[in-house]
Amino acid sequence: PAPPPAAPRTIADYYVWRLLQSDRLFVAGSLMLLLTIGMILVTGMSMVGGWGKSQRPGEMAPLLWTGVVLLFIGGGFTAYRFREARRILLVLRHGKAVQGRITRIVEEPFTQDSTKLWIIHYQFSHEGRPFMGKVQTVVPPSKRLQPGHIAWVIYNPEAPKENTLYPRP
Repeated sequence: PAPPPAAPRTIADYYVWRLLQSDRLFVAGSLMLLLTIGMILVTGMSMVGGWGKSQRPGEMAPLLWTGVVLLFIGGGFTAYRFREARRILLVLRHGKAVQGRITRIVEEPFTQDSTKLWIIHYQFSHEGRPFMGKVQTVVPPSKRLQPGHIAWVIYNPEAPKENTLYPRP
């Protein structure tokens, strides 16, 4: 495979969203956020008399507090994975390129409609020490990304655990 261009590489900011579309934790956190916001709105409206006037406000307080807790959990998942995707974007833009090797591919179900998630594991060396990495994708891996094949890895020399395949599948 051809080597990646020299750093700094031009990669658009919106590429973060492409990285996140196959990230289970981000998807779960986003869904939790949306559902929780709806739950808080419905609960809040029924507490102030907008809906369910037969309910006393105190009866709805536990549901409201549960929604607030779930809001923070979902927000935490989403924010954490977004920061990780931004870090990968910085690695893609400014990281050092080295040849690595694909070690294995794991295929897992991603959604109920038979969409698959492929997790591609790889290894590379930095200063004589081996490092492992993995990328997730909903796109089936090409022939060049099969176990045993050589692939380009871009990593942060100051923190080699921050790495990714290039080009990303």
